[in-house]
Amino acid sequence: MINYGSISEFAIGEVDFDFSTPDLFRKLLNSRDINLTYLIEIQPYNDNKVNFIEGIPPIAVGAIGEFDFEAEGGIERLYISDKGYITDPSESPSNRVYLPLTTNPYQFEVSILSGQDFSGASPSFGAVRLLNGNKYFDSFLKYYWEGRNITVYVGGTDFKRNDFAIAFNGVISELEYNEDEIIINIQNYSQILETEFVQNIYEGLGGLDGGDDLTGSVKPLVYGEVKNIAPVLIDAANLIYQAHDGSIESVDGVFDRGVGLTNAGDVLDITTATVSAGQFKTQLLGGYIKLGSSPDGRITADVKGDNNGGYVENVGAIISRLVKTKLGSQSFSSNQIDQGALNRFDLKITGAVGVYIQSTISLKNVIDALVNPLQAYWTFTRQGLLTAGVIDSFESANLTITEDDIYDGEFELVRTINPSWRLSFGYGRSWTVQTKDDLASGASIDRQTFVSEQYRQIIDESRVTRTLTASLNEKTFDSLLSNQSDALIQMERIKNIFRVRRDVYRLKATALFFKVFIGDVISLKINRFGLNDGKNFIVTGIEEDAETGQTTLEVFG
Repeated sequence: MINYGSISEFAIGEVDFDFSTPDLFRKLLNSRDINLTYLIEIQPYNDNKVNFIEGIPPIAVGAIGEFDFEAEGGIERLYISDKGYITDPSESPSNRVYLPLTTNPYQFEVSILSGQDFSGASPSFGAVRLLNGNKYFDSFLKYYWEGRNITVYVGGTDFKRNDFAIAFNGVISELEYNEDEIIINIQNYSQILETEFVQNIYEGLGGLDGGDDLTGSVKPLVYGEVKNIAPVLIDAANLIYQAHDGSIESVDGVFDRGVGLTNAGDVLDITTATVSAGQFKTQLLGGYIKLGSSPDGRITADVKGDNNGGYVENVGAIISRLVKTKLGSQSFSSNQIDQGALNRFDLKITGAVGVYIQSTISLKNVIDALVNPLQAYWTFTRQGLLTAGVIDSFESANLTITEDDIYDGEFELVRTINPSWRLSFGYGRSWTVQTKDDLASGASIDRQTFVSEQYRQIIDESRVTRTLTASLNEKTFDSLLSNQSDALIQMERIKNIFRVRRDVYRLKATALFFKVFIGDVISLKINRFGLNDGKNFIVTGIEEDAETGQTTLEVFG
Protein backbone atom coordinates (compact mmCIF):
# COMPACT_ATOMS: atom_id res chain seq x y z
CA MET A 1 0.00 0.00 0.00
CA ILE A 2 0.99 3.63 -0.38
CA ASN A 3 2.94 4.92 2.58
CA TYR A 4 3.65 8.63 2.92
CA GLY A 5 6.80 10.03 4.40
CA SER A 6 7.12 13.21 6.41
CA ILE A 7 7.24 15.44 3.34
CA SER A 8 3.93 17.03 2.47
CA GLU A 9 1.80 15.68 -0.38
CA PHE A 10 2.10 19.13 -1.92
CA ALA A 11 5.48 20.15 -3.29
CA ILE A 12 6.88 23.23 -1.60
CA GLY A 13 5.76 26.27 -3.51
CA GLU A 14 3.01 24.33 -5.37
CA VAL A 15 0.14 25.51 -3.21
CA ASP A 16 0.20 27.85 -0.25
CA PHE A 17 -1.50 26.66 2.92
CA ASP A 18 -2.19 28.31 6.24
CA PHE A 19 -1.16 25.61 8.68
CA SER A 20 -2.70 27.51 11.60
CA THR A 21 -6.14 26.27 10.52
CA PRO A 22 -7.29 22.87 9.23
CA ASP A 23 -7.27 22.52 5.46
CA LEU A 24 -10.19 20.40 4.29
CA PHE A 25 -8.74 19.62 0.87
CA ARG A 26 -5.50 18.34 2.41
CA LYS A 27 -7.50 16.24 4.83
CA LEU A 28 -9.53 14.84 1.95
CA LEU A 29 -6.40 13.82 0.03
CA ASN A 30 -5.00 12.10 3.11
CA SER A 31 -7.98 9.75 2.96
CA ARG A 32 -7.44 6.62 0.90
CA ASP A 33 -11.11 6.59 -0.17
CA ILE A 34 -11.08 9.96 -1.89
CA ASN A 35 -14.51 11.16 -3.02
CA LEU A 36 -13.82 14.17 -5.19
CA THR A 37 -16.25 16.41 -7.01
CA TYR A 38 -15.43 19.02 -9.66
CA LEU A 39 -16.89 22.45 -10.30
CA ILE A 40 -16.28 24.21 -13.62
CA GLU A 41 -16.72 27.91 -14.24
CA ILE A 42 -16.61 29.07 -17.88
CA GLN A 43 -16.72 32.65 -19.17
CA PRO A 44 -17.62 32.87 -22.89
CA TYR A 45 -18.23 36.31 -24.40
CA ASN A 46 -21.71 37.29 -25.63
CA ASP A 47 -21.57 40.32 -27.93
CA ASN A 48 -25.38 40.64 -27.82
CA LYS A 49 -25.68 40.68 -24.05
CA VAL A 50 -27.48 43.78 -22.78
CA ASN A 51 -26.14 45.25 -19.56
CA PHE A 52 -28.17 47.73 -17.54
CA ILE A 53 -25.75 50.10 -15.82
CA GLU A 54 -26.61 52.67 -13.20
CA GLY A 55 -24.86 56.04 -13.15
CA ILE A 56 -23.58 58.66 -15.58
CA PRO A 57 -22.93 57.17 -19.03
CA PRO A 58 -19.62 57.69 -20.90
CA ILE A 59 -19.41 60.55 -23.38
CA ALA A 60 -21.47 59.93 -26.55
CA VAL A 61 -23.38 57.06 -24.96
CA GLY A 62 -26.22 59.07 -23.47
CA ALA A 63 -27.56 62.59 -23.39
CA ILE A 64 -26.04 65.13 -20.99
CA GLY A 65 -27.77 64.88 -17.64
CA GLU A 66 -29.05 61.39 -18.39
CA PHE A 67 -28.53 58.70 -15.77
CA ASP A 68 -28.53 54.93 -16.19
CA PHE A 69 -27.85 53.37 -19.57
CA GLU A 70 -27.58 50.14 -21.51
CA ALA A 71 -24.40 48.65 -22.95
CA GLU A 72 -24.06 45.67 -25.26
CA GLY A 73 -21.56 42.88 -24.93
CA GLY A 74 -20.29 41.08 -21.87
CA ILE A 75 -19.20 37.85 -20.23
CA GLU A 76 -21.66 35.05 -19.64
CA ARG A 77 -20.92 32.69 -16.77
CA LEU A 78 -21.63 28.97 -16.93
CA TYR A 79 -21.54 26.80 -13.82
CA ILE A 80 -21.06 23.07 -14.41
CA SER A 81 -20.17 20.07 -12.25
CA ASP A 82 -19.74 16.32 -12.55
CA LYS A 83 -22.15 15.36 -9.76
CA GLY A 84 -24.30 18.42 -9.24
CA TYR A 85 -23.70 21.05 -6.58
CA ILE A 86 -25.53 23.97 -4.96
CA THR A 87 -23.82 26.57 -2.81
CA ASP A 88 -25.02 26.93 0.75
CA PRO A 89 -27.69 29.59 1.52
CA SER A 90 -25.22 31.19 3.94
CA GLU A 91 -22.53 31.55 1.25
CA SER A 92 -22.07 34.38 -1.19
CA PRO A 93 -23.35 33.88 -3.78
CA SER A 94 -26.00 31.72 -2.17
CA ASN A 95 -27.89 28.83 -3.79
CA ARG A 96 -25.79 28.89 -6.95
CA VAL A 97 -26.47 25.79 -9.02
CA TYR A 98 -23.69 23.87 -10.78
CA LEU A 99 -25.48 21.63 -13.28
CA PRO A 100 -24.30 17.96 -13.46
CA LEU A 101 -23.44 18.11 -17.16
CA THR A 102 -19.86 16.90 -17.50
CA THR A 103 -18.41 13.40 -17.61
CA ASN A 104 -14.72 14.26 -17.79
CA PRO A 105 -14.01 17.51 -15.96
CA TYR A 106 -10.22 17.24 -15.61
CA GLN A 107 -7.16 15.75 -17.33
CA PHE A 108 -3.48 16.51 -16.79
CA GLU A 109 -0.37 15.25 -18.53
CA VAL A 110 3.27 16.37 -18.34
CA SER A 111 6.75 14.84 -18.71
CA ILE A 112 10.16 16.46 -18.21
CA LEU A 113 12.10 13.53 -19.65
CA SER A 114 13.00 13.96 -23.31
CA GLY A 115 14.72 10.82 -24.52
CA GLN A 116 17.57 10.35 -22.06
CA ASP A 117 17.78 13.95 -20.86
CA PHE A 118 15.74 16.39 -18.81
CA SER A 119 14.11 19.47 -20.26
CA GLY A 120 11.34 22.02 -20.01
CA ALA A 121 7.80 20.79 -20.60
CA SER A 122 4.40 22.38 -21.10
CA PRO A 123 1.54 20.36 -19.61
CA SER A 124 -1.49 19.38 -21.63
CA PHE A 125 -4.96 19.35 -20.13
CA GLY A 126 -7.02 17.58 -22.77
CA ALA A 127 -10.65 18.62 -23.02
CA VAL A 128 -13.64 19.24 -20.79
CA ARG A 129 -16.68 17.43 -22.19
CA LEU A 130 -20.14 18.88 -21.57
CA LEU A 131 -23.24 16.72 -22.02
CA ASN A 132 -25.60 18.28 -24.58
CA GLY A 133 -28.02 15.51 -25.52
CA ASN A 134 -30.86 17.67 -24.20
CA LYS A 135 -29.66 20.67 -26.32
CA TYR A 136 -29.08 22.78 -23.20
CA PHE A 137 -25.90 24.34 -24.58
CA ASP A 138 -27.15 24.93 -28.12
CA SER A 139 -28.00 28.57 -27.46
CA PHE A 140 -24.50 29.19 -26.09
CA LEU A 141 -22.67 28.08 -29.24
CA LYS A 142 -23.09 31.51 -30.83
CA TYR A 143 -20.87 33.01 -28.12
CA TYR A 144 -17.12 33.58 -28.42
CA TRP A 145 -15.26 30.82 -26.58
CA GLU A 146 -11.66 30.81 -27.81
CA GLY A 147 -9.29 32.56 -25.44
CA ARG A 148 -11.93 32.89 -22.71
CA ASN A 149 -11.24 31.89 -19.10
CA ILE A 150 -12.10 28.50 -17.66
CA THR A 151 -11.42 27.36 -14.10
CA VAL A 152 -11.82 23.86 -12.65
CA TYR A 153 -12.20 23.51 -8.88
CA VAL A 154 -11.98 20.30 -6.89
CA GLY A 155 -13.17 19.39 -3.40
CA GLY A 156 -15.29 17.01 -1.38
CA THR A 157 -18.98 16.47 -2.04
CA ASP A 158 -19.77 17.97 1.37
CA PHE A 159 -17.42 20.98 1.02
CA LYS A 160 -18.65 24.52 1.10
CA ARG A 161 -17.82 26.43 -2.07
CA ASN A 162 -14.99 28.45 -0.51
CA ASP A 163 -13.23 25.25 0.56
CA PHE A 164 -12.74 24.01 -3.01
CA ALA A 165 -9.21 24.26 -4.45
CA ILE A 166 -8.25 25.27 -7.98
CA ALA A 167 -7.26 22.23 -10.07
CA PHE A 168 -6.87 24.15 -13.33
CA ASN A 169 -6.91 27.78 -14.38
CA GLY A 170 -6.47 28.69 -18.04
CA VAL A 171 -8.19 29.46 -21.30
CA ILE A 172 -10.21 27.74 -24.00
CA SER A 173 -8.14 26.96 -27.09
CA GLU A 174 -10.84 25.48 -29.30
CA LEU A 175 -14.51 24.48 -29.19
CA GLU A 176 -15.90 21.37 -30.87
CA TYR A 177 -19.38 19.90 -30.70
CA ASN A 178 -21.65 17.18 -31.99
CA GLU A 179 -25.21 16.09 -31.29
CA ASP A 180 -24.41 14.76 -27.82
CA GLU A 181 -21.64 16.87 -26.32
CA ILE A 182 -19.63 20.08 -26.34
CA ILE A 183 -15.86 19.47 -26.34
CA ILE A 184 -13.87 22.33 -24.77
CA ASN A 185 -10.16 22.03 -25.50
CA ILE A 186 -8.23 23.88 -22.82
CA GLN A 187 -4.70 25.10 -22.20
CA ASN A 188 -2.88 27.01 -19.52
CA TYR A 189 -0.75 30.10 -20.10
CA SER A 190 2.34 28.19 -21.21
CA GLN A 191 1.57 28.88 -24.89
CA ILE A 192 2.40 32.55 -24.27
CA LEU A 193 6.05 31.56 -23.88
CA GLU A 194 6.09 29.98 -27.32
CA THR A 195 5.45 33.27 -29.13
CA GLU A 196 8.17 35.81 -29.87
CA PHE A 197 8.55 38.03 -26.83
CA VAL A 198 8.44 41.79 -26.84
CA GLN A 199 11.62 43.46 -28.14
CA ASN A 200 12.02 47.07 -29.20
CA ILE A 201 13.34 47.78 -32.69
CA TYR A 202 15.56 50.42 -34.24
CA GLU A 203 13.61 52.93 -36.32
CA GLY A 204 16.69 53.87 -38.36
CA LEU A 205 16.23 57.60 -37.75
CA GLY A 206 19.88 58.18 -36.83
CA GLY A 207 21.68 58.81 -33.58
CA LEU A 208 20.74 56.38 -30.81
CA ASP A 209 17.89 55.08 -32.94
CA GLY A 210 20.30 53.51 -35.42
CA GLY A 211 21.06 54.14 -39.07
CA ASP A 212 19.16 52.98 -42.12
CA ASP A 213 20.95 49.64 -42.03
CA LEU A 214 19.34 48.86 -38.65
CA THR A 215 15.76 49.78 -39.57
CA GLY A 216 13.45 47.08 -38.19
CA SER A 217 16.24 45.23 -36.35
CA VAL A 218 15.58 44.27 -32.75
CA LYS A 219 17.58 45.94 -30.01
CA PRO A 220 19.95 43.63 -28.11
CA LEU A 221 19.31 42.33 -24.60
CA VAL A 222 21.73 41.07 -21.96
CA TYR A 223 20.71 39.24 -18.79
CA GLY A 224 23.33 38.16 -16.31
CA GLU A 225 27.05 37.96 -17.10
CA VAL A 226 28.16 37.57 -20.72
CA LYS A 227 31.63 37.65 -22.25
CA ASN A 228 32.89 38.67 -25.66
CA ILE A 229 29.56 39.77 -27.08
CA ALA A 230 29.49 41.90 -30.22
CA PRO A 231 27.49 45.03 -29.29
CA VAL A 232 25.48 46.71 -32.05
CA LEU A 233 27.08 49.70 -33.80
CA ILE A 234 24.17 52.16 -33.82
CA ASP A 235 25.96 55.44 -34.64
CA ALA A 236 29.01 54.87 -36.84
CA ALA A 237 29.90 58.55 -37.08
CA ASN A 238 30.14 58.91 -33.30
CA LEU A 239 31.38 55.34 -32.60
CA ILE A 240 28.44 54.52 -30.30
CA TYR A 241 27.47 50.90 -29.66
CA GLN A 242 24.58 49.35 -27.72
CA ALA A 243 24.87 46.17 -25.68
CA HIS A 244 21.44 46.19 -24.03
CA ASP A 245 18.13 47.95 -24.53
CA GLY A 246 17.92 49.44 -21.06
CA SER A 247 19.92 49.95 -17.90
CA ILE A 248 22.82 47.57 -17.21
CA GLU A 249 25.01 46.81 -14.22
CA SER A 250 28.47 47.24 -15.77
CA VAL A 251 30.73 46.97 -18.78
CA ASP A 252 33.72 44.99 -17.51
CA GLY A 253 35.80 45.25 -20.66
CA VAL A 254 35.76 46.46 -24.26
CA PHE A 255 38.12 44.90 -26.81
CA ASP A 256 39.27 45.94 -30.27
CA ARG A 257 40.42 42.79 -32.07
CA GLY A 258 41.01 41.29 -28.64
CA VAL A 259 43.04 44.21 -27.27
CA GLY A 260 41.50 45.77 -24.17
CA LEU A 261 40.56 49.46 -24.20
CA THR A 262 40.72 51.69 -21.12
CA ASN A 263 37.49 52.41 -19.26
CA ALA A 264 37.19 56.21 -18.95
CA GLY A 265 34.03 56.12 -16.83
CA ASP A 266 30.26 56.39 -17.08
CA VAL A 267 28.22 59.40 -18.29
CA LEU A 268 24.58 60.42 -18.27
CA ASP A 269 24.49 61.34 -21.98
CA ILE A 270 26.65 59.24 -24.29
CA THR A 271 25.97 61.49 -27.29
CA THR A 272 27.85 64.44 -25.77
CA ALA A 273 30.67 62.44 -24.17
CA THR A 274 34.25 63.16 -25.24
CA VAL A 275 36.45 60.08 -25.30
CA SER A 276 40.20 59.89 -25.85
CA ALA A 277 41.82 57.47 -28.29
CA GLY A 278 42.27 53.96 -26.87
CA GLN A 279 39.51 54.50 -24.34
CA PHE A 280 35.77 53.94 -24.00
CA LYS A 281 32.98 55.46 -21.96
CA THR A 282 29.60 54.03 -21.04
CA GLN A 283 26.08 55.23 -20.40
CA LEU A 284 24.96 52.33 -18.26
CA LEU A 285 21.41 53.67 -18.05
CA GLY A 286 20.96 52.92 -21.76
CA GLY A 287 23.39 50.07 -22.28
CA TYR A 288 25.63 52.27 -24.49
CA ILE A 289 29.37 52.20 -25.20
CA LYS A 290 31.32 54.97 -26.98
CA LEU A 291 34.85 54.65 -28.37
CA GLY A 292 37.46 57.37 -28.55
CA SER A 293 38.93 56.34 -31.91
CA SER A 294 37.98 54.22 -34.91
CA PRO A 295 38.54 50.53 -34.20
CA ASP A 296 40.98 48.35 -36.09
CA GLY A 297 38.46 45.52 -36.29
CA ARG A 298 35.60 43.85 -34.46
CA ILE A 299 34.57 45.37 -31.13
CA THR A 300 33.55 42.95 -28.38
CA ALA A 301 32.64 43.47 -24.74
CA ASP A 302 32.23 41.73 -21.39
CA VAL A 303 28.98 42.91 -19.81
CA LYS A 304 26.85 42.44 -16.73
CA GLY A 305 23.37 43.08 -18.02
CA ASP A 306 19.88 44.20 -17.10
CA ASN A 307 19.53 45.82 -13.67
CA ASN A 308 16.13 47.43 -14.01
CA GLY A 309 14.71 46.39 -10.66
CA GLY A 310 18.11 45.17 -9.48
CA TYR A 311 20.84 43.17 -11.17
CA VAL A 312 20.12 39.43 -11.56
CA GLU A 313 22.53 36.71 -12.68
CA ASN A 314 21.05 33.41 -11.48
CA VAL A 315 18.82 31.17 -13.59
CA GLY A 316 15.63 31.45 -11.53
CA ALA A 317 15.95 35.20 -11.07
CA ILE A 318 16.52 35.77 -14.80
CA ILE A 319 13.51 33.61 -15.72
CA SER A 320 11.33 35.56 -13.30
CA ARG A 321 12.59 38.89 -14.71
CA LEU A 322 11.91 37.83 -18.30
CA VAL A 323 8.37 36.53 -17.86
CA LYS A 324 7.39 39.56 -15.78
CA THR A 325 8.75 42.17 -18.20
CA LYS A 326 9.05 40.80 -21.75
CA LEU A 327 5.59 39.54 -22.64
CA GLY A 328 3.89 42.90 -23.10
CA SER A 329 0.28 42.90 -21.93
CA GLN A 330 0.59 39.16 -21.28
CA SER A 331 3.53 39.49 -18.90
CA PHE A 332 3.18 37.27 -15.85
CA SER A 333 2.17 38.64 -12.48
CA SER A 334 3.73 37.36 -9.26
CA ASN A 335 0.75 35.06 -8.64
CA GLN A 336 1.47 33.24 -11.93
CA ILE A 337 4.97 32.23 -10.83
CA ASP A 338 6.07 29.62 -8.30
CA GLN A 339 8.69 32.03 -6.97
CA GLY A 340 9.59 29.71 -4.11
CA ALA A 341 10.61 27.01 -6.59
CA LEU A 342 12.70 29.48 -8.62
CA ASN A 343 14.40 30.67 -5.43
CA ARG A 344 15.23 27.08 -4.45
CA PHE A 345 16.57 26.50 -7.96
CA ASP A 346 19.03 29.36 -7.41
CA LEU A 347 20.07 27.92 -4.04
CA LYS A 348 21.03 24.64 -5.73
CA ILE A 349 22.64 26.20 -8.81
CA THR A 350 24.25 29.29 -7.36
CA GLY A 351 26.57 30.31 -10.18
CA ALA A 352 26.19 33.31 -12.43
CA VAL A 353 24.81 32.70 -15.91
CA GLY A 354 24.33 35.01 -18.87
CA VAL A 355 22.38 35.24 -22.10
CA TYR A 356 22.76 37.64 -25.04
CA ILE A 357 19.73 38.05 -27.30
CA GLN A 358 20.25 39.65 -30.71
CA SER A 359 17.27 38.37 -32.73
CA THR A 360 13.59 37.60 -32.38
CA ILE A 361 13.11 34.54 -30.22
CA SER A 362 10.51 32.95 -27.97
CA LEU A 363 10.90 33.02 -24.20
CA LYS A 364 10.55 29.25 -24.25
CA ASN A 365 13.76 28.98 -26.24
CA VAL A 366 15.57 31.36 -23.88
CA ILE A 367 14.43 29.45 -20.79
CA ASP A 368 15.39 26.15 -22.43
CA ALA A 369 18.90 27.52 -23.06
CA LEU A 370 19.22 28.55 -19.41
CA VAL A 371 17.80 25.38 -17.85
CA ASN A 372 18.12 22.29 -20.04
CA PRO A 373 21.94 21.99 -20.26
CA LEU A 374 22.02 21.96 -16.45
CA GLN A 375 19.94 18.77 -16.50
CA ALA A 376 17.24 20.63 -14.65
CA TYR A 377 13.66 21.30 -15.72
CA TRP A 378 10.95 23.91 -15.93
CA THR A 379 7.23 23.43 -16.40
CA PHE A 380 3.85 24.59 -15.14
CA THR A 381 1.99 23.27 -12.11
CA ARG A 382 -1.57 21.97 -12.30
CA GLN A 383 -2.75 25.39 -11.17
CA GLY A 384 -0.82 27.11 -13.98
CA LEU A 385 2.19 28.45 -12.05
CA LEU A 386 5.54 28.61 -13.84
CA THR A 387 7.92 26.45 -11.83
CA ALA A 388 11.39 24.88 -12.10
CA GLY A 389 13.52 22.32 -10.34
CA VAL A 390 16.91 20.60 -10.27
CA ILE A 391 17.43 16.85 -10.69
CA ASP A 392 19.47 16.16 -7.61
CA SER A 393 19.17 13.71 -4.78
CA PHE A 394 17.34 10.38 -4.94
CA GLU A 395 17.17 10.27 -1.16
CA SER A 396 14.19 10.81 1.19
CA ALA A 397 11.24 9.35 -0.70
CA ASN A 398 7.92 11.16 -0.30
CA LEU A 399 5.94 7.93 -0.55
CA THR A 400 6.28 4.21 -1.16
CA ILE A 401 4.29 2.35 -3.82
CA THR A 402 3.81 -1.41 -3.56
CA GLU A 403 2.15 -4.02 -5.80
CA ASP A 404 -1.16 -3.45 -3.99
CA ASP A 405 -1.25 0.08 -5.35
CA ILE A 406 -0.69 -0.84 -9.00
CA TYR A 407 -3.89 -0.81 -11.04
CA ASP A 408 -4.58 -4.04 -12.90
CA GLY A 409 -0.90 -4.93 -13.04
CA GLU A 410 -0.05 -1.94 -15.28
CA PHE A 411 3.64 -1.62 -14.50
CA GLU A 412 6.34 -1.73 -17.18
CA LEU A 413 9.97 -0.99 -17.83
CA VAL A 414 9.92 1.67 -20.56
CA ARG A 415 13.65 1.83 -21.25
CA THR A 416 17.07 1.47 -19.73
CA ILE A 417 19.61 4.29 -19.99
CA ASN A 418 23.14 2.92 -19.93
CA PRO A 419 25.80 4.87 -18.03
CA SER A 420 27.90 7.43 -19.86
CA TRP A 421 31.61 6.79 -19.67
CA ARG A 422 32.50 10.26 -20.93
CA LEU A 423 30.80 13.45 -19.72
CA SER A 424 31.61 16.93 -20.97
CA PHE A 425 30.24 20.07 -19.33
CA GLY A 426 30.60 23.44 -21.06
CA TYR A 427 30.76 26.81 -19.32
CA GLY A 428 32.21 30.31 -19.85
CA ARG A 429 30.70 30.90 -23.28
CA SER A 430 32.45 33.29 -25.66
CA TRP A 431 29.52 34.82 -27.51
CA THR A 432 31.79 35.81 -30.38
CA VAL A 433 34.33 33.21 -31.48
CA GLN A 434 37.42 34.80 -33.00
CA THR A 435 40.22 33.14 -34.93
CA LYS A 436 43.87 34.16 -34.85
CA ASP A 437 43.32 36.27 -37.98
CA ASP A 438 40.52 38.19 -36.18
CA LEU A 439 42.85 39.25 -33.37
CA ALA A 440 45.59 41.83 -33.13
CA SER A 441 49.10 40.83 -32.14
CA GLY A 442 48.67 42.83 -28.95
CA ALA A 443 45.85 40.63 -27.67
CA SER A 444 46.94 38.76 -24.55
CA ILE A 445 47.50 35.01 -24.71
CA ASP A 446 44.66 34.49 -22.21
CA ARG A 447 42.29 36.53 -24.38
CA GLN A 448 43.32 34.71 -27.55
CA THR A 449 42.75 31.38 -25.86
CA PHE A 450 39.38 32.39 -24.43
CA VAL A 451 37.79 33.76 -27.62
CA SER A 452 39.06 30.93 -29.85
CA GLU A 453 36.52 28.45 -28.42
CA GLN A 454 32.81 28.92 -27.80
CA TYR A 455 32.92 27.02 -24.46
CA ARG A 456 35.43 25.95 -21.84
CA GLN A 457 35.00 22.22 -21.21
CA ILE A 458 35.22 20.07 -18.10
CA ILE A 459 35.68 16.47 -19.22
CA ASP A 460 35.29 13.48 -16.94
CA GLU A 461 36.04 9.97 -18.19
CA SER A 462 35.61 6.61 -16.50
CA ARG A 463 37.42 3.67 -18.08
CA VAL A 464 35.64 1.34 -15.66
CA THR A 465 32.25 2.56 -16.87
CA ARG A 466 33.37 2.15 -20.48
CA THR A 467 33.85 -1.58 -19.95
CA LEU A 468 30.32 -2.08 -18.58
CA THR A 469 28.38 -1.65 -21.81
CA ALA A 470 28.94 -1.81 -25.55
CA SER A 471 26.89 1.35 -26.12
CA LEU A 472 29.82 3.63 -25.13
CA ASN A 473 27.52 6.50 -24.19
CA GLU A 474 28.94 10.01 -24.16
CA LYS A 475 27.09 13.17 -23.12
CA THR A 476 27.87 16.85 -23.64
CA PHE A 477 26.08 19.68 -21.84
CA ASP A 478 26.91 23.25 -22.91
CA SER A 479 25.63 25.51 -20.15
CA LEU A 480 25.44 29.28 -19.77
CA LEU A 481 27.30 29.20 -16.46
CA SER A 482 30.13 31.73 -16.40
CA ASN A 483 32.67 30.33 -13.96
CA GLN A 484 34.66 27.12 -13.70
CA SER A 485 34.09 26.68 -9.95
CA ASP A 486 30.32 26.62 -10.42
CA ALA A 487 30.63 24.32 -13.43
CA LEU A 488 32.68 21.82 -11.40
CA ILE A 489 29.92 21.62 -8.79
CA GLN A 490 27.30 20.90 -11.45
CA MET A 491 29.50 18.31 -13.11
CA GLU A 492 29.58 16.33 -9.85
CA ARG A 493 25.77 16.41 -9.69
CA ILE A 494 25.46 15.31 -13.34
CA LYS A 495 27.94 12.47 -12.76
CA ASN A 496 25.65 11.15 -10.00
CA ILE A 497 22.78 11.10 -12.51
CA PHE A 498 24.43 9.61 -15.62
CA ARG A 499 27.46 7.65 -14.45
CA VAL A 500 25.25 4.72 -13.37
CA ARG A 501 22.58 2.76 -15.20
CA ARG A 502 19.12 4.31 -14.95
CA ASP A 503 15.73 2.71 -15.57
CA VAL A 504 12.52 4.43 -16.61
CA TYR A 505 9.28 2.80 -15.45
CA ARG A 506 5.68 3.56 -16.19
CA LEU A 507 2.93 2.56 -13.77
CA LYS A 508 -0.74 3.20 -13.20
CA ALA A 509 -2.01 3.61 -9.65
CA THR A 510 -5.13 4.58 -7.78
CA ALA A 511 -5.52 6.95 -4.81
CA LEU A 512 -2.76 9.28 -6.04
CA PHE A 513 -4.79 12.14 -7.51
CA PHE A 514 -3.13 15.52 -6.79
CA LYS A 515 -0.69 13.82 -4.42
CA VAL A 516 2.38 13.46 -6.63
CA PHE A 517 4.38 16.24 -8.27
CA ILE A 518 7.10 16.47 -10.89
CA GLY A 519 10.47 16.14 -9.17
CA ASP A 520 9.11 14.19 -6.19
CA VAL A 521 11.15 11.22 -4.99
CA ILE A 522 9.14 8.01 -4.54
CA SER A 523 10.10 4.46 -3.62
CA LEU A 524 8.97 1.43 -5.63
CA LYS A 525 8.80 -1.76 -3.60
CA ILE A 526 7.51 -4.34 -6.03
CA ASN A 527 8.35 -8.01 -6.53
CA ARG A 528 9.55 -7.42 -10.08
CA PHE A 529 12.69 -6.23 -11.85
CA GLY A 530 14.83 -6.47 -8.70
CA LEU A 531 12.72 -3.94 -6.78
CA ASN A 532 11.84 -6.32 -3.93
CA ASP A 533 13.77 -4.31 -1.35
CA GLY A 534 12.61 -0.96 -2.69
CA LYS A 535 14.38 1.61 -4.83
CA ASN A 536 14.00 5.38 -5.06
CA PHE A 537 12.98 7.13 -8.26
CA ILE A 538 12.32 10.70 -9.37
CA VAL A 539 8.87 11.42 -10.82
CA THR A 540 9.41 12.71 -14.36
CA GLY A 541 5.92 12.33 -15.79
CA ILE A 542 2.33 12.46 -14.54
CA GLU A 543 -0.99 11.70 -16.22
CA GLU A 544 -4.27 12.19 -14.34
CA ASP A 545 -7.79 11.49 -15.58
CA ALA A 546 -10.78 12.45 -13.44
CA GLU A 547 -13.09 10.15 -15.41
CA THR A 548 -11.17 7.02 -14.37
CA GLY A 549 -9.71 8.38 -11.13
CA GLN A 550 -6.36 6.88 -12.06
CA THR A 551 -2.85 8.35 -12.10
CA THR A 552 -0.09 7.19 -14.44
CA LEU A 553 3.48 7.93 -13.37
CA GLU A 554 6.73 7.94 -15.31
CA VAL A 555 9.69 7.53 -12.95
CA PHE A 556 13.47 7.69 -13.45
CA GLY A 557 16.02 6.05 -11.20
